[in-house]
Amino acid sequence: MFIPSLAYKYAFAYLNQYREHINPSMLDTIKNVATKLHKKKSLLSFTSILEGDKEALGSLLCSYVANEGLDQPPWKSLILLLVDHKRVPMLPVILQAIILLYQKEEGLTPCTVSSSVSLNDSQKQKIETFIRKKIAKKGTITYDISKKLIAGLRVMTREVLWEHSVNKKLQRLRALIAREYGGY
Repeated sequence: MFIPSLAYKYAFAYLNQYREHINPSMLDTIKNVATKLHKKKSLLSFTSILEGDKEALGSLLCSYVANEGLDQPPWKSLILLLVDHKRVPMLPVILQAIILLYQKEEGLTPCTVSSSVSLNDSQKQKIETFIRKKIAKKGTITYDISKKLIAGLRVMTREVLWEHSVNKKLQRLRALIAREYGGY
């Protein structure tokens, strides 16, 4: 997801002011609110309808995010600031920027492990040990199943992509053949 620099400026200012109100366990809630707001364009379209009534718009958005789990006063302050600056449509990307900046500053690296089949607990433990040693000492690990992988694993962070799969070996073989024999 592309995040404009203005969203980072709001996120940076928010974190400087209210860092003590955020902890790693809240990141999923913030992400869920950002995702829902991004998908519910109709909710954010009220900004043009209610633009003249800042109080009503602020109240509507504050109630929505409070119902989704962001009910602390600092979130209300962010929303009211965005209403005042006429930047409400940026709220989902600002929330994403808050997550990214917080993770970076706290040294948290989110990892996604994709596999071709479901992994058991023993396999997940071995993968987690590998990730903690080689890729990211701290952070969250999520698992998913990818039909694009053929008998293998892919570990992905913002900075690292590690893949060990039949598909990757086939890609390397195709590249080698193309290089050596002028095409495939």
